[in-house]
Amino acid sequence: MSNKYKSIISIAVFVCIGCLLIVISNASSPTISIEPESGSLKGVVKAQDSNSSGGAYITFTKSYPKVGISTGYKILTRSAADRAFELDQIVSVGGKIVRFDSTPSNQQEVETLVNECLARNLEPLLSLFGTTSDPSSKNATIAAAFARDQARKFKGKVRMFETVNEPDLNGWTPEELTVFTKAVYPVIKQENPDAIVITGALWKGDPGPVAWVQRMYAAGIKGYFDMLSLHLYDDPNERGSWNIWDMAFYDTPSVRSVMDSNGDSAKPIASTETGGPVWKYGNDGQNTIIMHDFDALNNPNTPLSFMLVYSMTDDDVAGYGLLNPDLSKRPSWYTYQQRTNGP
Repeated sequence: MSNKYKSIISIAVFVCIGCLLIVISNASSPTISIEPESGSLKGVVKAQDSNSSGGAYITFTKSYPKVGISTGYKILTRSAADRAFELDQIVSVGGKIVRFDSTPSNQQEVETLVNECLARNLEPLLSLFGTTSDPSSKNATIAAAFARDQARKFKGKVRMFETVNEPDLNGWTPEELTVFTKAVYPVIKQENPDAIVITGALWKGDPGPVAWVQRMYAAGIKGYFDMLSLHLYDDPNERGSWNIWDMAFYDTPSVRSVMDSNGDSAKPIASTETGGPVWKYGNDGQNTIIMHDFDALNNPNTPLSFMLVYSMTDDDVAGYGLLNPDLSKRPSWYTYQQRTNGP
Protein backbone atom coordinates (compact mmCIF):
# COMPACT_ATOMS: atom_id res chain seq x y z
CA MET A 1 0.00 0.00 0.00
CA SER A 2 1.41 3.41 -0.95
CA ASN A 3 2.15 6.08 1.62
CA LYS A 4 -0.52 8.25 -0.05
CA TYR A 5 -3.28 5.75 0.70
CA LYS A 6 -1.95 5.09 4.21
CA SER A 7 -2.22 8.79 4.94
CA ILE A 8 -5.79 8.96 3.66
CA ILE A 9 -6.82 5.99 5.82
CA SER A 10 -5.14 7.45 8.90
CA ILE A 11 -6.96 10.75 8.45
CA ALA A 12 -10.30 8.94 8.04
CA VAL A 13 -9.77 6.91 11.21
CA PHE A 14 -8.82 10.05 13.13
CA VAL A 15 -11.96 11.84 11.95
CA CYS A 16 -14.17 8.90 12.92
CA ILE A 17 -12.68 8.76 16.40
CA GLY A 18 -13.21 12.48 16.80
CA CYS A 19 -16.87 12.17 15.79
CA LEU A 20 -17.35 9.35 18.27
CA LEU A 21 -15.92 11.43 21.09
CA ILE A 22 -18.19 14.34 20.22
CA VAL A 23 -21.25 12.10 20.32
CA ILE A 24 -20.22 10.68 23.69
CA SER A 25 -19.48 14.07 25.21
CA ASN A 26 -22.97 15.28 24.29
CA ALA A 27 -24.72 12.08 25.31
CA SER A 28 -27.43 11.59 27.85
CA SER A 29 -27.15 9.09 30.71
CA PRO A 30 -25.99 5.72 29.34
CA THR A 31 -28.05 2.58 29.31
CA ILE A 32 -26.15 -0.56 30.16
CA SER A 33 -26.69 -4.09 28.94
CA ILE A 34 -24.96 -6.59 31.20
CA GLU A 35 -23.54 -9.90 30.07
CA PRO A 36 -21.75 -12.28 32.43
CA GLU A 37 -18.25 -13.64 32.10
CA SER A 38 -16.19 -15.51 34.63
CA GLY A 39 -15.43 -12.85 37.17
CA SER A 40 -16.72 -9.92 35.16
CA LEU A 41 -19.71 -7.99 33.98
CA LYS A 42 -19.33 -7.47 30.26
CA GLY A 43 -21.64 -5.21 28.37
CA VAL A 44 -22.32 -2.27 26.10
CA VAL A 45 -22.89 1.35 27.00
CA LYS A 46 -25.08 3.24 24.55
CA ALA A 47 -24.35 6.96 24.70
CA GLN A 48 -27.33 8.50 22.94
CA ASP A 49 -28.03 12.17 22.20
CA SER A 50 -31.36 13.22 23.71
CA ASN A 51 -32.38 14.84 20.40
CA SER A 52 -31.52 11.89 18.23
CA SER A 53 -32.38 8.23 17.87
CA GLY A 54 -28.75 7.43 17.11
CA GLY A 55 -25.83 7.01 19.45
CA ALA A 56 -22.39 5.58 20.01
CA TYR A 57 -21.79 2.15 21.51
CA ILE A 58 -18.76 1.42 23.65
CA THR A 59 -17.97 -2.00 25.07
CA PHE A 60 -16.76 -2.33 28.66
CA THR A 61 -15.87 -4.99 31.18
CA LYS A 62 -16.27 -4.65 34.94
CA SER A 63 -14.19 -7.21 36.74
CA TYR A 64 -15.11 -8.24 40.25
CA PRO A 65 -13.86 -10.80 42.77
CA LYS A 66 -15.37 -14.28 42.85
CA VAL A 67 -15.23 -15.04 46.59
CA GLY A 68 -15.64 -13.33 49.92
CA ILE A 69 -17.25 -13.40 53.35
CA SER A 70 -20.66 -12.23 54.50
CA THR A 71 -19.92 -10.97 57.99
CA GLY A 72 -23.25 -10.31 59.64
CA TYR A 73 -24.02 -7.19 61.66
CA LYS A 74 -21.73 -7.69 64.64
CA ILE A 75 -18.55 -6.68 62.85
CA LEU A 76 -19.90 -3.13 62.92
CA THR A 77 -20.17 -3.19 66.72
CA ARG A 78 -16.77 -4.68 67.51
CA SER A 79 -13.79 -2.93 69.03
CA ALA A 80 -11.15 -1.74 66.58
CA ALA A 81 -8.90 -4.63 67.58
CA ASP A 82 -11.61 -7.28 67.15
CA ARG A 83 -12.68 -5.78 63.84
CA ALA A 84 -9.08 -5.83 62.62
CA PHE A 85 -8.77 -9.49 63.67
CA GLU A 86 -11.87 -10.47 61.67
CA LEU A 87 -10.80 -8.56 58.57
CA ASP A 88 -7.30 -10.00 58.78
CA GLN A 89 -8.78 -13.50 58.98
CA ILE A 90 -10.76 -12.78 55.79
CA VAL A 91 -7.54 -11.72 54.10
CA SER A 92 -5.76 -14.83 55.41
CA VAL A 93 -8.26 -17.24 53.84
CA GLY A 94 -8.20 -15.37 50.54
CA GLY A 95 -11.59 -13.64 50.69
CA LYS A 96 -11.92 -10.57 48.50
CA ILE A 97 -15.44 -9.21 49.17
CA VAL A 98 -16.82 -8.26 52.59
CA ARG A 99 -20.59 -7.90 52.92
CA PHE A 100 -22.13 -5.95 55.79
CA ASP A 101 -25.21 -3.89 56.64
CA SER A 102 -25.54 -0.18 55.96
CA THR A 103 -28.49 1.56 57.61
CA PRO A 104 -29.40 5.20 58.23
CA SER A 105 -28.42 4.78 61.90
CA ASN A 106 -24.96 3.18 61.59
CA GLN A 107 -23.15 5.41 59.11
CA GLN A 108 -20.17 6.26 61.32
CA GLU A 109 -19.44 2.56 61.79
CA VAL A 110 -19.98 1.85 58.09
CA GLU A 111 -17.61 4.61 57.02
CA THR A 112 -14.93 3.26 59.34
CA LEU A 113 -15.38 -0.31 58.15
CA VAL A 114 -15.36 0.67 54.47
CA ASN A 115 -12.00 2.36 54.94
CA GLU A 116 -10.62 -0.58 56.91
CA CYS A 117 -11.66 -2.96 54.12
CA LEU A 118 -10.06 -0.81 51.43
CA ALA A 119 -6.83 -0.60 53.43
CA ARG A 120 -6.65 -4.40 53.09
CA ASN A 121 -7.64 -4.47 49.40
CA LEU A 122 -11.02 -5.95 50.33
CA GLU A 123 -14.09 -4.87 48.36
CA PRO A 124 -17.05 -3.74 50.51
CA LEU A 125 -20.58 -4.82 49.59
CA LEU A 126 -23.28 -2.82 51.36
CA SER A 127 -26.62 -4.39 52.25
CA LEU A 128 -28.92 -1.36 52.17
CA PHE A 129 -31.08 -1.22 55.33
CA GLY A 130 -29.73 -4.67 56.29
CA THR A 131 -32.22 -7.06 57.88
CA THR A 132 -35.36 -5.06 58.53
CA SER A 133 -39.12 -5.23 58.81
CA ASP A 134 -39.37 -1.48 59.49
CA PRO A 135 -42.24 -0.11 57.36
CA SER A 136 -40.27 3.09 56.67
CA SER A 137 -37.69 1.14 54.68
CA LYS A 138 -40.47 0.13 52.26
CA ASN A 139 -41.19 3.78 51.47
CA ALA A 140 -39.83 4.39 47.97
CA THR A 141 -38.94 8.01 48.68
CA ILE A 142 -37.01 7.14 51.84
CA ALA A 143 -35.29 4.21 50.11
CA ALA A 144 -34.24 6.33 47.13
CA ALA A 145 -32.90 9.14 49.32
CA PHE A 146 -30.79 6.73 51.38
CA ALA A 147 -29.51 4.90 48.30
CA ARG A 148 -28.54 8.17 46.63
CA ASP A 149 -26.67 9.23 49.76
CA GLN A 150 -24.80 5.91 49.86
CA ALA A 151 -23.79 5.99 46.21
CA ARG A 152 -22.69 9.62 46.44
CA LYS A 153 -20.83 9.27 49.74
CA PHE A 154 -18.99 6.11 48.80
CA LYS A 155 -18.29 6.80 45.11
CA GLY A 156 -14.79 5.56 44.40
CA LYS A 157 -14.92 3.32 47.48
CA VAL A 158 -18.03 1.14 47.15
CA ARG A 159 -19.61 -0.09 43.92
CA MET A 160 -21.62 -3.11 45.15
CA PHE A 161 -25.01 -2.35 46.70
CA GLU A 162 -27.57 -5.02 47.64
CA THR A 163 -31.20 -4.49 48.58
CA VAL A 164 -32.51 -5.48 52.02
CA ASN A 165 -31.37 -8.77 53.55
CA GLU A 166 -33.70 -11.78 53.39
CA PRO A 167 -36.92 -9.87 52.76
CA ASP A 168 -38.73 -13.19 52.37
CA LEU A 169 -38.11 -13.88 56.09
CA ASN A 170 -38.85 -10.38 57.35
CA GLY A 171 -42.38 -9.45 56.33
CA TRP A 172 -41.79 -8.19 52.80
CA THR A 173 -43.66 -9.21 49.66
CA PRO A 174 -42.11 -9.62 46.20
CA GLU A 175 -44.04 -6.57 45.08
CA GLU A 176 -42.66 -4.45 47.94
CA LEU A 177 -39.11 -5.52 47.16
CA THR A 178 -39.70 -4.61 43.52
CA VAL A 179 -40.90 -1.13 44.47
CA PHE A 180 -37.83 -0.73 46.71
CA THR A 181 -35.41 -1.91 44.00
CA LYS A 182 -37.00 0.26 41.31
CA ALA A 183 -36.59 3.24 43.62
CA VAL A 184 -32.91 2.67 44.48
CA TYR A 185 -31.53 1.40 41.14
CA PRO A 186 -31.79 4.60 39.07
CA VAL A 187 -30.49 6.93 41.78
CA ILE A 188 -27.48 4.70 42.48
CA LYS A 189 -26.71 4.58 38.75
CA GLN A 190 -27.08 8.35 38.45
CA GLU A 191 -24.56 8.90 41.20
CA ASN A 192 -22.23 6.10 40.13
CA PRO A 193 -22.76 4.51 36.69
CA ASP A 194 -20.11 1.92 37.59
CA ALA A 195 -22.11 0.62 40.55
CA ILE A 196 -23.40 -2.95 40.61
CA VAL A 197 -26.93 -3.10 42.03
CA ILE A 198 -27.97 -6.49 43.40
CA THR A 199 -31.51 -7.42 44.38
CA GLY A 200 -32.98 -10.47 46.06
CA ALA A 201 -30.94 -11.71 49.06
CA LEU A 202 -33.57 -14.45 49.19
CA TRP A 203 -33.58 -17.71 51.10
CA LYS A 204 -36.58 -20.08 51.26
CA GLY A 205 -39.27 -17.92 52.89
CA ASP A 206 -42.80 -18.00 51.54
CA PRO A 207 -43.68 -18.38 48.75
CA GLY A 208 -40.18 -19.68 47.87
CA PRO A 209 -37.48 -18.09 45.71
CA VAL A 210 -38.92 -19.20 42.36
CA ALA A 211 -42.35 -17.70 43.07
CA TRP A 212 -40.67 -14.60 44.52
CA VAL A 213 -38.74 -13.97 41.33
CA GLN A 214 -41.79 -14.70 39.15
CA ARG A 215 -43.81 -12.13 41.07
CA MET A 216 -40.99 -9.60 40.94
CA TYR A 217 -40.96 -9.83 37.14
CA ALA A 218 -44.75 -9.50 37.09
CA ALA A 219 -44.32 -6.34 39.19
CA GLY A 220 -41.83 -4.85 36.73
CA ILE A 221 -38.36 -5.63 38.08
CA LYS A 222 -36.83 -6.14 34.63
CA GLY A 223 -34.27 -3.47 33.85
CA TYR A 224 -33.77 -2.44 37.48
CA PHE A 225 -30.97 -4.73 38.68
CA ASP A 226 -27.56 -6.00 37.58
CA MET A 227 -27.47 -9.23 39.57
CA LEU A 228 -29.95 -11.35 41.51
CA SER A 229 -28.75 -12.72 44.86
CA LEU A 230 -29.80 -15.86 46.72
CA HIS A 231 -28.63 -17.41 49.98
CA LEU A 232 -27.44 -20.78 48.77
CA TYR A 233 -26.98 -22.69 52.01
CA ASP A 234 -26.48 -26.45 52.37
CA ASP A 235 -24.73 -28.84 50.00
CA PRO A 236 -24.93 -28.01 46.29
CA ASN A 237 -24.28 -31.69 45.49
CA GLU A 238 -27.41 -32.90 47.28
CA ARG A 239 -30.61 -33.09 45.24
CA GLY A 240 -34.05 -32.58 46.73
CA SER A 241 -37.07 -30.32 46.76
CA TRP A 242 -35.81 -28.86 50.06
CA ASN A 243 -32.51 -27.68 48.59
CA ILE A 244 -32.29 -24.04 47.52
CA TRP A 245 -29.59 -25.01 45.01
CA ASP A 246 -32.23 -27.05 43.20
CA MET A 247 -34.68 -24.15 43.38
CA ALA A 248 -32.01 -21.89 41.91
CA PHE A 249 -30.74 -24.06 39.06
CA TYR A 250 -32.19 -27.57 38.74
CA ASP A 251 -35.97 -27.41 39.30
CA THR A 252 -38.52 -26.73 36.57
CA PRO A 253 -39.06 -23.85 36.75
CA SER A 254 -35.96 -22.62 38.59
CA VAL A 255 -34.89 -19.11 39.47
CA ARG A 256 -32.42 -19.29 36.60
CA SER A 257 -35.04 -20.42 34.09
CA VAL A 258 -37.48 -17.71 35.23
CA MET A 259 -34.82 -15.07 34.62
CA ASP A 260 -34.01 -16.58 31.24
CA SER A 261 -37.65 -16.67 30.15
CA ASN A 262 -37.97 -12.99 31.03
CA GLY A 263 -35.11 -12.01 28.76
CA ASP A 264 -32.48 -11.84 31.51
CA SER A 265 -30.31 -14.81 30.59
CA ALA A 266 -27.32 -12.44 30.67
CA LYS A 267 -27.99 -11.31 34.25
CA PRO A 268 -25.98 -13.40 36.74
CA ILE A 269 -26.96 -14.93 40.06
CA ALA A 270 -24.74 -14.28 43.09
CA SER A 271 -24.77 -16.13 46.39
CA THR A 272 -24.38 -13.48 49.07
CA GLU A 273 -24.64 -16.07 51.85
CA THR A 274 -23.40 -19.65 51.52
CA GLY A 275 -22.32 -22.43 53.87
CA GLY A 276 -23.78 -24.67 56.54
CA PRO A 277 -23.93 -24.80 60.36
CA VAL A 278 -21.87 -27.22 62.41
CA TRP A 279 -24.82 -27.86 64.74
CA LYS A 280 -26.56 -29.50 61.76
CA TYR A 281 -23.67 -31.02 59.82
CA GLY A 282 -20.73 -31.18 62.24
CA ASN A 283 -17.27 -29.87 61.40
CA ASP A 284 -16.69 -32.47 58.69
CA GLY A 285 -20.06 -31.81 57.09
CA GLN A 286 -19.52 -28.06 57.06
CA ASN A 287 -16.10 -28.63 55.52
CA THR A 288 -17.61 -30.81 52.78
CA ILE A 289 -20.22 -28.13 52.01
CA ILE A 290 -17.54 -25.43 51.65
CA MET A 291 -15.56 -27.73 49.37
CA HIS A 292 -18.63 -28.37 47.22
CA ASP A 293 -19.49 -24.65 47.22
CA PHE A 294 -16.17 -23.91 45.55
CA ASP A 295 -16.82 -26.69 43.05
CA ALA A 296 -20.21 -25.16 42.29
CA LEU A 297 -18.64 -21.76 41.70
CA ASN A 298 -16.94 -23.19 38.62
CA ASN A 299 -19.71 -25.59 37.56
CA PRO A 300 -21.54 -24.58 34.35
CA ASN A 301 -24.74 -26.12 35.80
CA THR A 302 -24.66 -23.64 38.70
CA PRO A 303 -23.35 -20.43 37.14
CA LEU A 304 -22.57 -17.90 39.87
CA SER A 305 -21.04 -14.47 39.51
CA PHE A 306 -19.54 -14.70 43.00
CA MET A 307 -20.00 -16.48 46.32
CA LEU A 308 -19.80 -15.19 49.90
CA VAL A 309 -19.51 -17.67 52.76
CA TYR A 310 -21.39 -16.82 55.95
CA SER A 311 -19.48 -16.23 58.17
CA MET A 312 -15.95 -15.82 59.54
CA THR A 313 -16.65 -15.58 63.29
CA ASP A 314 -19.19 -17.72 65.12
CA ASP A 315 -20.93 -15.12 67.26
CA ASP A 316 -23.42 -13.56 64.82
CA VAL A 317 -25.46 -16.73 64.28
CA ALA A 318 -23.89 -19.63 66.15
CA GLY A 319 -22.52 -22.56 64.17
CA TYR A 320 -21.87 -20.93 60.79
CA GLY A 321 -18.39 -19.49 61.34
CA LEU A 322 -15.18 -20.69 59.76
CA LEU A 323 -13.81 -20.03 63.24
CA ASN A 324 -14.90 -21.68 66.47
CA PRO A 325 -16.27 -19.55 69.31
CA ASP A 326 -12.76 -19.56 70.86
CA LEU A 327 -11.44 -18.24 67.49
CA SER A 328 -9.58 -21.43 66.63
CA LYS A 329 -9.87 -22.57 63.03
CA ARG A 330 -12.43 -25.11 61.88
CA PRO A 331 -11.52 -27.47 59.00
CA SER A 332 -13.62 -25.31 56.67
CA TRP A 333 -11.24 -22.38 57.33
CA TYR A 334 -8.36 -24.37 55.86
CA THR A 335 -10.44 -25.62 52.94
CA TYR A 336 -11.51 -22.08 52.05
CA GLN A 337 -7.89 -20.92 52.15
CA GLN A 338 -6.72 -23.86 50.06
CA ARG A 339 -9.38 -23.29 47.39
CA THR A 340 -8.60 -19.58 47.10
CA ASN A 341 -4.83 -20.11 47.29
CA GLY A 342 -4.84 -17.61 50.15
CA PRO A 343 -1.70 -16.72 52.16
